[in-house]
Amino acid sequence: NNQGGGGGGYKQNYNNNNNSGFGGGGGGGFNNNNNNFGGGQQSGTGGQQSGGGGGAGFNNNNNNNNIMSQFINRDDELLVLILPDGIRGSELKAKFTKLIQSSEYFNRNIIIQCIQNQTCRKLNACLGTFEDIMIKFGNIPYIIDPLLPNGNHNNINIDLSWVWGIDVSHVRNKPSVACLSISRKPFQGSLRDMHFFNHLNPSRKEIIAFSNMITLAFRGLEDCYNKILQSKTGEKLPLAIFVFRDGVADGQIEELFTKEVVGIQRAITIFRNKYKLKKWKPKLQYILCNKNTIDRFGLLDQKTGLCRSLNKPCVIYDHVLSDRLWDFIIFPYHYKKNADRTKGVRYIVLFDDLKLSKKCGAALDLFQFIFALTYMFAFSIPFPLGGTAQPAPIVYAKHYAESFSQSILSNDKQLKSLKINKNLNNRPHIITQTVFQQNKKNNNNNDNE
Repeated sequence: NNQGGGGGGYKQNYNNNNNSGFGGGGGGGFNNNNNNFGGGQQSGTGGQQSGGGGGAGFNNNNNNNNIMSQFINRDDELLVLILPDGIRGSELKAKFTKLIQSSEYFNRNIIIQCIQNQTCRKLNACLGTFEDIMIKFGNIPYIIDPLLPNGNHNNINIDLSWVWGIDVSHVRNKPSVACLSISRKPFQGSLRDMHFFNHLNPSRKEIIAFSNMITLAFRGLEDCYNKILQSKTGEKLPLAIFVFRDGVADGQIEELFTKEVVGIQRAITIFRNKYKLKKWKPKLQYILCNKNTIDRFGLLDQKTGLCRSLNKPCVIYDHVLSDRLWDFIIFPYHYKKNADRTKGVRYIVLFDDLKLSKKCGAALDLFQFIFALTYMFAFSIPFPLGGTAQPAPIVYAKHYAESFSQSILSNDKQLKSLKINKNLNNRPHIITQTVFQQNKKNNNNNDNE
């Protein structure tokens, strides 16, 4: 595909030598095959070729940024990209975002907001686009009080709790992308205090390896700690870390525990030792979230004897589920949703460091805590159909894992081509080395000195 930039033509091969072009001059082409961004001076006749470039090109090998500099000023902070409808718009979004933000190409700290052509003519949808822009810039459109039954600072201290989300995105013929999302203010609807990190798994592999999980968790803790030190607001490290993991089959739970749960515990220990935080010992809550449940529930009508749909949010927690695991099903009802199609979500508490299962009434706090998190995915505001199916940390991780997977192109041969500008806080950063590899490299450098 050879796609024009900045007004340049769009040219696509259909078959053999039959090329058809769209658009006019200006700007240069984007050639996906040899990383050549920029413009051809060619045009065709006879119906075989049309469109084409004009203007100086941007060639990745020569680091010539002239073309992009014509359209982007040094002080620009936001680009709004209007896309054609359909799959073509998705392709342009992935390639343009990579061109601007990738450290290998233009390497700019610029927030990009995309909007489809058909959406531009819908007022409410346009207003939603501006809400998304505000959220990406760190504005806080809303804050939620979870109203825990036993208070917000007893069994679960919401002011001193961080929430993490882990999800793995699978795309055919591409590496699987594992994403970690961290929110330091879980009930603040914004990206201001959020951090995102990606790691590449082998294709179709769901479980994150032990050393890779240590690296993800350690890098997340380290980045959060540095932000706290820079902010100078008196923010403290958390007393509890809630980790929500997207669904894994029951047969993989044991492997998940030995690699991911133990990996996070090890990362906390390494982080505490590195920064000499001997008194900081956070409690870890690891919760598995599976929305693909086959169970259905309803209310028995005493008059007719029929089972009707539930008409309010509820939790099924009794021993009808499992005798060996603490699991429960939350049914996230909303009056505008089709109740017959709303499925419950099964949660399994794999690690209960806060001992909520043994404290009277603490389980109710956990249920309410999880339900409140389904309203914390800021891009869904104003929640016309209720909260998301899963807690916001998982939804964020799923969103950015899929987005990052789309940015992996066929010409990407090295991990460094996937790195983005280091100052982009609202985008996921890829991790290319484990903690142990980095430590070994640092030790070698010290020996050489």
